[in-house]
Amino acid sequence: MPGIITGHRAGGLPIIKCALRAPGSRSRTVLSALVDTGATHCVANPDKIAAAGLPFDRTIAHTVIGHPARDVPAYKAEIILTGRMVADPDRKFVFTTNDALVLSEPLSGFDMIIGWDLLHGVNATFDRNGAFSLLFG
Repeated sequence: MPGIITGHRAGGLPIIKCALRAPGSRSRTVLSALVDTGATHCVANPDKIAAAGLPFDRTIAHTVIGHPARDVPAYKAEIILTGRMVADPDRKFVFTTNDALVLSEPLSGFDMIIGWDLLHGVNATFDRNGAFSLLFG
């Protein structure tokens, strides 16, 4: 059954709440996340990765536009997004990816970037008035 996450940028960035946790863990670390359809990978602040207790997986060559590629640590994670059911807006919708890699990079203004590696299976809509939605399913 499809679920949706909606928001309004109000002249700013498309920021949503999400949670990170180590695979198999029950504890979560709640974050503010930028929805970035131009980002290849999910990225989180190192302190949030540490707080979530994410296990190291490998090093990945990461490129930020305008800068040379550099090796950064990548961690195994479950990313949890919460919205509502499309057919029944009173029912909560929870999307969890249990096979994510999250790169560790310092960020400013938000805790995490949700990139294309998670968004590739989502119908994302951004309108000129600031509304946005992520449709799952």
